[in-house]
Amino acid sequence: MKILLIAPLFSLLLFGCAKMTVDGPFEPQTILLQSSSATVTQAGAVTLNANVLFDNGAWCCQDAKVEFYKGDALIGTDSTATAITPQLPNQGPSFSYEQTLQFVGSPDNGTNSYIAVVVFNSAKDNTVKSISSSPVSIVINIQ
Repeated sequence: MKILLIAPLFSLLLFGCAKMTVDGPFEPQTILLQSSSATVTQAGAVTLNANVLFDNGAWCCQDAKVEFYKGDALIGTDSTATAITPQLPNQGPSFSYEQTLQFVGSPDNGTNSYIAVVVFNSAKDNTVKSISSSPVSIVINIQ
């Protein structure tokens, strides 16, 4: 009886380990940038969130980082990712990176364009690569 209880547990453990096996290097495929607010009318913080999506259900790049830009100017870098549970059955993992923006008053007013760029070392050919997001605009109109 004890063997029967251990055997299913052992096979479950082996099955779980087999599913975690990585079959080659996988790289980021997409970076999606979102803002917690598209319009700012009073002083405060807005968070830029960059989700980096990977292909084939695995990831390669433990040293990946995301750089955040306002226009052409680098405004911050995040190298600490938060894992996001895949929402679809065949979707690979994704990781979230953030940058907080502070708006203090009318000198900040205007429309600003932001992008995020994931920078990583490719395990496929040992080169540094990057992928850019589409821009996100934030309209600041603080009175």
